[in-house]
Amino acid sequence: MITATRQTSFRSGRSLAGQRAEVPGQPGGEPTRAVLTLSTCATPEGGAAGDFRRDGLGNPEHRIDEAGVPGVFCPGRLWTVRYVSAEES
Repeated sequence: MITATRQTSFRSGRSLAGQRAEVPGQPGGEPTRAVLTLSTCATPEGGAAGDFRRDGLGNPEHRIDEAGVPGVFCPGRLWTVRYVSAEES
């Protein structure tokens, strides 16, 4: 079950600290249970908002992080994974 959605910016130290924290979004927080985190580039969303900034490796500024509790079925939540070639990305 997805319990939190957050956006991370590589231009913000505070935002990056939240992404890297043991408890997602809470630097210094004490973990109490297992949580899975899926992080993906927000390339289409950033482009639609007019944000075309990239880091030194060409990665977009923003990432979307989804955190959830494992082992819980959540109907209505569907993940689609699509692999693209370097030419498509």
